[in-house]
Amino acid sequence: LELDPLDTAPVKGWDEPEEADEDDHEDDHDGGDDGLETLDRIAERGAAVPVIVLTGLDDEEIGLQVIHRGAQDYLPKGGFNEELLVRTIWHAVERTAAEQLVRVSEERYRNLFEQANEAVLVVSGGRILRANPMTEKLFGWTLDELTGRPFADLVYPDDLDLVLTRHRERMRGSDALQRYEFRVRAKNGETRWVEVSTARVDWEGQVAGLAMMNDISERKRLESRTDALLERQTAMNELTLALGATSAKHDVYRVLRQHVTQLIKNSAMLVCEFDRDRLELRPTYANIADKEVDVSDAAPVSLVQESEGLRDRVIRLGEPLLVSDCSEMCASRSNPCTICRRGITGPVADNPGSQESIVCSKLAVPLKAKGEVIGVLQLQSRLPNAFGQEDAVLLGGLANAAAIAIRNAQLIEEAHRQAERLTAAFDGIIRTVSAAAEMRDPYTAGHQQRVARLAAEIAETLGLDEETIEGVRVASLVHDIGKLGIPAEILSKPSQLTDTEFDIIKSHAESAYRILESIEFPWPIADTVYQHHERLDGSGYPRGLAGDEVSLEARIIGVADVVEAMASNRPYRPSLGLERALEEIEAHKGTKFDPQAVEACLALFKERGFSLDAPDGQ
Repeated sequence: LELDPLDTAPVKGWDEPEEADEDDHEDDHDGGDDGLETLDRIAERGAAVPVIVLTGLDDEEIGLQVIHRGAQDYLPKGGFNEELLVRTIWHAVERTAAEQLVRVSEERYRNLFEQANEAVLVVSGGRILRANPMTEKLFGWTLDELTGRPFADLVYPDDLDLVLTRHRERMRGSDALQRYEFRVRAKNGETRWVEVSTARVDWEGQVAGLAMMNDISERKRLESRTDALLERQTAMNELTLALGATSAKHDVYRVLRQHVTQLIKNSAMLVCEFDRDRLELRPTYANIADKEVDVSDAAPVSLVQESEGLRDRVIRLGEPLLVSDCSEMCASRSNPCTICRRGITGPVADNPGSQESIVCSKLAVPLKAKGEVIGVLQLQSRLPNAFGQEDAVLLGGLANAAAIAIRNAQLIEEAHRQAERLTAAFDGIIRTVSAAAEMRDPYTAGHQQRVARLAAEIAETLGLDEETIEGVRVASLVHDIGKLGIPAEILSKPSQLTDTEFDIIKSHAESAYRILESIEFPWPIADTVYQHHERLDGSGYPRGLAGDEVSLEARIIGVADVVEAMASNRPYRPSLGLERALEEIEAHKGTKFDPQAVEACLALFKERGFSLDAPDGQ
């Protein structure tokens, strides 16, 4: 402690001269005064000074009375010398100074204890010996109620073992501070988090524990929220990756259901797709109590412009809607709903005879792809108030990620339907599918058509038969169809792709194979497309095929694909130029690229004037 210097100012009324007063000028020169009256007069004036009584009476009983009344010492005249007097005065001064230090120290300790911003408790034998006012604020008990109370009464039951263990360690260990966190219970039953620093102290002759507590409930709440947000963001990233590797719509629904259930407790999930032309909602997926329900025969629901149905309003408003309690729905045929982020409430009509009538809570969010509502994702619970605003925000984010995958799956389904009409208009359908894949990425528009022209010319230069040349052309037209299952955000990303994003891009060859393998082409289109990124030295993907394992058709397309890609602009770089592209294939002739295909390609550009920008037939 930093102590103030002793107050050396004269005590008023002691060293200052005063007007003469006969009663104030008594002395003991005659040796008859025992000093008691003088001592009493000093005490009456409140002079806080050390007093040494010098008296002519050598009476031991009087000496004891003088000391009892506050004198520092008692010296009979004639019974001491100069040295004893000096020593006695010095001891009196030292004693007074020490007493003042003790008073200052005690006062400062008391101020620190009483005015501390932390709740401070002294605990011994498991009971609270003393507490400061901040303890009242933390726990809600008065100081009288806290004093003598078992400390365990304040500790949250699940944390009691931790606190007891730490306390015993402290009592057996050093006096150094020990800091940790646990939960406490207030008088009103509220649970709070505290950070405590403990130390072993000597309290009035007994070993005790000193605990200094700070309320960290708000910090814990923020930490919990941060952890939840991190967990949800991680789940969102995992969902995006999982959806990126999924091309079938039903698989998209299953992946979505799995991730939603991990984050938001619910008893049922329903997905409806919106047909904008017919103004209809068609159920496409349902899962109730972790069991999928067949909705293939479910009739579409026609939307009425002024309908108050939950899903109708989600489609019209494009905002999440939360129904907190449907328990009175059967009686009122309506229930309160909240439009999230807008705070609007209103009645939502439902069919009281439907399965929904036993549901207590609902949360519905729009499925949006590129700003367009393509459907509704709805969660249900048998518990009231099962969903909150944070759930609405989270589900909205998951729905947006799923909507892109659903839209991609819809495009893939459409590609399958187009392929089924191949016998009626084969070439037209192939070109339409090719264009559909490229429409999602303006930087690669026309890529497959240009590759098809170049690959067909290479095949012809190599002297292949017309049937094989046509197979090469058709395979080239659809070699990137697998990119329909890749999010457009990755395809058109203006910066360098991450390893994860590049892995998603590389999946397009296998995705294309899955799309094409069930179509009965007169050529091995699916296998050729599957292999168009393989290389002779085994450095390609997705299977690392090498040498003759790679078909001639795939080798031809591989050369044409590299030349066209390098000579064209990409979202992450400008065109590298045709010369650079030709140098690339020539540098890797016989290692990565088929040497005959490379020679044929070089001859086309350098000797025959072939141009990637020329229309078909030139």
